[in-house]
Amino acid sequence: MALQLIHDYTLGRVGPEELGARFATGLSTAPELEHMSHDDLSDAVTIIERVKCGVHLNDPVLNEISQVLSRRAMASPPIRWALIDTVATYAQALIWRSEGVDRREIGLRLAARFDEWAVQMPFTGVWRDLAKYEIRQELAFLEQCLLRTPESRGRFAERLIAAFPDDERLPELLVETGYLSSRRPS
Repeated sequence: MALQLIHDYTLGRVGPEELGARFATGLSTAPELEHMSHDDLSDAVTIIERVKCGVHLNDPVLNEISQVLSRRAMASPPIRWALIDTVATYAQALIWRSEGVDRREIGLRLAARFDEWAVQMPFTGVWRDLAKYEIRQELAFLEQCLLRTPESRGRFAERLIAAFPDDERLPELLVETGYLSSRRPS
């Protein structure tokens, strides 16, 4: 359900208010989530955060699951970003709902979280091997499909330059594509 909401927000271009409505509608198809207590939801978020940090869990079953997740999911930045982080965001939205936050505000919070999440997309070395044309194409694709706001594109650009500081093509291409203003980020 989290990935569907991300899809709706990024590719579907739904606004925060509609995003909150879709979150609420999606819950009607998952009564087990809709009826979780605030304490259970808080425990779930705590477990996810502990797994992300590699903290040992006291419960033997949960600790075993945690170790598998640490080895398989947390060790892979793309899997962590695409699965673990999205589940954590959805669980947080469930907590907001259990605290009485209205749909509109949940939509606003989810939109902000999705924008921040998109910026954190892991980089691979393939960026070094792309031709200028391919970088332009990739940046156009990311703008269309993932990085909705100028702020998220700017933060992404700063991360990209920091990840590949020796690639002298990037600042020029990021300005050319509108990810950055004419000045290079500090």
